[in-house]
Amino acid sequence: MNSFNSRAFWDGVDLNKRRYSRFLYLFINMKNAFKDLAKKSGLPEKTKQKEVLRWILRNSGREYAGRITEDKFFQMCKNLSLFSYISTQAKKEDRSLTDSEFDEMGLTENIYLTDLKYLSEFLAWAYNLQIPNSIIEICSQIEVSKDPLELEEELAQLNSDRDLSDNPSPRFPTIIIIDNALYMEKRLENLENGLQKLFGEIKSDARLAGAIELYIATCGGKATEIVDFSTIDRQEFRLNDLDLVPYGKCMMASAINMALDKLGLRINKMKNEDVDVDYYCPWMIILSDGKFGEDITEVCNRLEYMKNEEEIQVYPIGVTNKAKLEQLKRLDSVEAGILGSINGFFTDVFNSMKISQNSSPGGTRVSIVHQDSFIKK
Repeated sequence: MNSFNSRAFWDGVDLNKRRYSRFLYLFINMKNAFKDLAKKSGLPEKTKQKEVLRWILRNSGREYAGRITEDKFFQMCKNLSLFSYISTQAKKEDRSLTDSEFDEMGLTENIYLTDLKYLSEFLAWAYNLQIPNSIIEICSQIEVSKDPLELEEELAQLNSDRDLSDNPSPRFPTIIIIDNALYMEKRLENLENGLQKLFGEIKSDARLAGAIELYIATCGGKATEIVDFSTIDRQEFRLNDLDLVPYGKCMMASAINMALDKLGLRINKMKNEDVDVDYYCPWMIILSDGKFGEDITEVCNRLEYMKNEEEIQVYPIGVTNKAKLEQLKRLDSVEAGILGSINGFFTDVFNSMKISQNSSPGGTRVSIVHQDSFIKK
């Protein structure tokens, strides 16, 4: 007998319950389903959701076409992770959440219906079941004017704009681009652990936490924005849910261009006369082994121009001794290097961030100093 009763899932869907209870029901069933599917697949019980999904997609022998896409499925996971985060915070404060608070966080009635649809489609596919007509009818109420991804972008933008007006102290925009192409599969867990360490160190320093604006993107298969520019307290639930999954070729040029476009928009907002926030010279940290899957000539020219204008500092970092340093040097011939060891690198990034704040905004630029040194071939 299955530990997760997939058929009974739809019997428990009740639109008369509070939105908190309905999101909680989705969240618990999603977790239980993944535990069950991990067990059936012979995977460790604590295997991350994305890893379970990837294993199922690769080994089921059945097409997933016509069903929920991976992007939309992962969006549902992010929505339910957001629910878990805000409900946990409310419990700590010993208070109940209202529907209006869910609306403010982007977990609207329409998002609930969309997530119900996505989870239903996945369970129907994974367990070879038919979605009941009653659930199909409920999901038909979804307003299709806006995609959940668009709604999340609007919410993130709103939070980002409020951040500038609420906290006018000088900012330090920091872009981190992570190569999660298939060839990076064995490196991603270490990178993820290092990044979580960096997030924790920034959060523990009140001055830096109010200044550092992280922008994080991946480039496996396509350019994917993970976190938009904002201070760490407004990004916490996304950073806690950071889950790097290897996929496709390294689309580095696309990711860099996307990040630079967003940087330009962010700086324009900082310069807005209604806000007028100063900023330190932005960093772009690129974590890759340089096996690019698309031409980087144009983006290299763009970076070179910005570096000459002192608009950005670029740090192309090879994460293994097999990294193609000659390719990384095309992004920055001076700062490119290969880590002798990833241990301590993110602590060194944090310490370098602290040093940079001793200069004035827009003043002397400070380099990342890695104590274990880089391998310069």
